[in-house]
Amino acid sequence: MGNTLNLRIFTILFVFAFCVIVLIPNFINPEGKWWLPDTRLKYGLDIKGGLHLVMGVDTEAVLLESQNRTGHSMQDFLKTKNVAVEKVAADRERITLTLAKKEDTASARTVIEENYANYQIDNAADGTITVRPLENYIEDMKRGTVENSIETLRNRIDEFGVAEPSITAQGTDRILIQLPGVEDPTRAKELINRTARL
Repeated sequence: MGNTLNLRIFTILFVFAFCVIVLIPNFINPEGKWWLPDTRLKYGLDIKGGLHLVMGVDTEAVLLESQNRTGHSMQDFLKTKNVAVEKVAADRERITLTLAKKEDTASARTVIEENYANYQIDNAADGTITVRPLENYIEDMKRGTVENSIETLRNRIDEFGVAEPSITAQGTDRILIQLPGVEDPTRAKELINRTARL
């Protein structure tokens, strides 16, 4: 009975001492004290206050721009294969190439199939070729756009000097930003929203 009581008292005192040692760095500077941990508790917005933002990423605009670039890339590449493209029209769904000569349709189709694996030909007849991006390619592009945007925002926030920022994706086209301890939210918003292409 006495041994069990002593063990319980020792365990309680040990746990209490451990908790005190872990919490002390939150109240005093642990530098030069080898017996103290050098990490402090990280306070979030609920304790420290700060800035909480949810930003949207215009993935549709990025997709449209990518479609335009790919359409012109196809035009240039087909030109190297002696297939002239008169006109390129692109939207979010498809890219339409109008060839200068109808008889080049079959060769253009072959070139596109062999060199643009992320695109599928919907129609190729009478000098017009219509291609569309594969769904998994669209999803990868959207995910990559959000990830690149997070990285850009992280670099901007590092300039601001926030110690523990939290920047995470929310869904497929939103980013959650939490900046604990920010005392000038207007300046932080201006920095984050600074005109630039993410």
